[in-house]
Amino acid sequence: MFSKIHINNFKTLDDFTCDHFKIINTFTGDNNTGKTTLLEALFLLSGYSDIGYIERLFSWRDLIILEKRELSYLFSHLQIDKKIEITCSYNKDNIDISYQPLLQKDGEIFGIEANYRRNGKSNGKSLLEYNPRYTSNRMPSLGIQQETPFLIKDIPNENNSQKIEHIITQIFNSNSLPNQANLLATFLELVRQGGKKELINVLNDLFDEEITDIFNANNLIEILTEKHDSSLPVNFLGGGMHKILPLFCTIAANNNKVLLIDEIENGLHYSKKKSV
Repeated sequence: MFSKIHINNFKTLDDFTCDHFKIINTFTGDNNTGKTTLLEALFLLSGYSDIGYIERLFSWRDLIILEKRELSYLFSHLQIDKKIEITCSYNKDNIDISYQPLLQKDGEIFGIEANYRRNGKSNGKSLLEYNPRYTSNRMPSLGIQQETPFLIKDIPNENNSQKIEHIITQIFNSNSLPNQANLLATFLELVRQGGKKELINVLNDLFDEEITDIFNANNLIEILTEKHDSSLPVNFLGGGMHKILPLFCTIAANNNKVLLIDEIENGLHYSKKKSV
């Protein structure tokens, strides 16, 4: 698990340190104070060897990079003259990532160079350069797909085989409903591991004490209760169930991983928040 993280010049976090991580950590504060930015920094650390994780930060916030100057949004106060530094202690490893802006002669940003260090030794670097050939309009809401507007080049060294990968199981953005296919896959893994009874107990405590079974039927997760003669698709139930079911399934089915959750309280009744 993480024991310490330091973030410098990354988005809303100009100079931030946290060294009190526990098994479960909750960060609270006003809007636009850096809570989500902290999760994104941990997300970048999870993709330690993949500079492509930077673009995912934009898509996660439903943004599309149309101009190279938008890369400056990653830098605190748009200070593209300084690099981003994110360091952490994870288990027995000290991980360092720095993102150096690549600037044109006129001072405009056109890319980012990522340098990786593990336990004080260089672990290679990657280059991410904006590529205007792939910047025609994209319309995600209409399902139109397009190639990334970036060119990525990895420059490994002899230590590059020691990457940290797959630390993060998933980032949940609680503003949106989970992908049903992903939820089903995670639920089936939980059942395979024998966690179904425990999940039912949790749902009884949090939502409805009359829930008696939860199962897969025709690629849908359905719930059976004492007050209904037939089962109901989980999609038919309230918003709280939509938020918590994928969360609990993921926790139970993926042991020893880090799970990042943004705005966990969304969609939950106030009386259930402490229990969750």
